[in-house]
Amino acid sequence: IHYLPLAANTERLDAIKCRDGQPFLYDVSFVGSLYTESHNFFDRMGDLSDYAKAYDHFCDAIQFIERRNLPEKDSVLTVLYNNAGAATIYLSANAPEDRRLLKASGLCRDPYMGLVIAINQAGRIKVYASGQECATMIARANEMLEKEELVNNGTGFVHALAIKCIVLGYTRLGNMEEALRILEKAFPEIPDTQEYSLLKAGLLTDRGICKEYLGEHDEALQDFRSAIAIHGKILGSDSRQAANTYFWMGMSYMGGGNASEAAVCFEKTIPGMRCGVAGDKWKMYWNAGYSF
Repeated sequence: IHYLPLAANTERLDAIKCRDGQPFLYDVSFVGSLYTESHNFFDRMGDLSDYAKAYDHFCDAIQFIERRNLPEKDSVLTVLYNNAGAATIYLSANAPEDRRLLKASGLCRDPYMGLVIAINQAGRIKVYASGQECATMIARANEMLEKEELVNNGTGFVHALAIKCIVLGYTRLGNMEEALRILEKAFPEIPDTQEYSLLKAGLLTDRGICKEYLGEHDEALQDFRSAIAIHGKILGSDSRQAANTYFWMGMSYMGGGNASEAAVCFEKTIPGMRCGVAGDKWKMYWNAGYSF
């Protein structure tokens, strides 16, 4: 029995005649290349984003746990599958569903964790989503807010994630006033703790974008600077998230007529762009080139 891992001309191979008198010495033979002789592809993956590296670690942990008989195994796998699924939203520009989140949902037995998984799934929306898709995301996020009140008797992490989804929906719909109103109301309710830091940085960027569109350049710059400060402490200034914030900060400087500062910001987007998705890269590269 012959197995060909890649497409090949089987007629040509079948026509090759083996010399008589050459016995089979082994039950299994491997003929070909392992693709590692000249170099290792894994050694060339040095430019992975923080989320790509995190996703890789989550997958390793999932494989480790899946092979073992451990107490509370399903609970541990629920968290790992959810975290892996949540990380993938930053790895693809068009991923409306994720099988890891579906797996987490199937394993989950904790009501609040179920809401976390549901809101992570609700936040997955295509770059060019329709108005109806945006409205559906907003409705699902509002539903999660109501359920959190019943399950948790108050607000928590689901609340912050839901606000992120609702703001994303309204900004995609072009309703910056409503997005800003929701953000202004939500910020005092978000705990000032390490667990919420990155999420808060993202919401600061979102608020700055809303203010920029509404012509409030100085106020927008303040939010962008606050977001950059958080990114610098946790992910570093070369992260994709920092690059996105620098991009909008540059746009704000351009709107305010400060071309030199805009150029500095656009140049700072370059290190983080290699880790971004296609929808981010084109606008950042265009502005970085324009600034020079």
